[in-house]
Amino acid sequence: MDLKLVLEEFGLNSKEAELYLVLLKSNHSTAAELSKKTSILRQSVYDILDKMLSRGIISESISDNTKVFHAADPKVLLQMLENKRKLLSEAMPEFAEIMQDSKSSQKVQTFVGYKGLKSIWDDMLVVGKDTYFIIDYDVFGKLFKELFIQNFIAKRVEKGFWHHVIFTSKTTPKIYEKSEPARLREVRYLLSLNGFKSTIFFYGEKMGFFTTGVLPTAILIENKEAVASIKSIFKLLWEQSTKA
Repeated sequence: MDLKLVLEEFGLNSKEAELYLVLLKSNHSTAAELSKKTSILRQSVYDILDKMLSRGIISESISDNTKVFHAADPKVLLQMLENKRKLLSEAMPEFAEIMQDSKSSQKVQTFVGYKGLKSIWDDMLVVGKDTYFIIDYDVFGKLFKELFIQNFIAKRVEKGFWHHVIFTSKTTPKIYEKSEPARLREVRYLLSLNGFKSTIFFYGEKMGFFTTGVLPTAILIENKEAVASIKSIFKLLWEQSTKA
């Protein structure tokens, strides 16, 4: 398993994840040693370490009159997630009240950047309804790493809803290329759409699309009529596609 990617899923950025892993392997290191081991500029190392210290991801101590840094036990990171989950869970009634008051004005949302797009997948898990996608995997794969896809599949199966996808190209990873009833996934191919470079999706009463570029962007629309329309188009394309 790529531990750096796991840490990035936890919420660390690339350099923070790199420093954490080096500290975990070495037990403790100075900022200068970390700079040499990672090729991150020394001043940048200090800045990154300060942020990690404030979040409790690492700690510091003095050894031979020199400041050294230690990685927090990975179990501590797990506890941090649990604490955040508990806090959010306790606040849900108040969040729900706020959402109810403003629901009518939240029909169209725009999400920007990788983390913004990931929040749509989190929403799919919350809604818990079958998902439908038209995807060019060349584009999709640039946005979402295989680890993220595997995690989403596991969570979706646990929730018990199906994933129906039409691929417009054959460049799909093995974990995703075929229909698998055990994973509640039905896959088809429609290569005549190979010029289609966006992704269209819908689930529940929501539909949307996203595109790549300098800054990946997604539009999410909550509208029954819009979903009914895109569902009719999807059904037509599904009938023309080839089973996998």
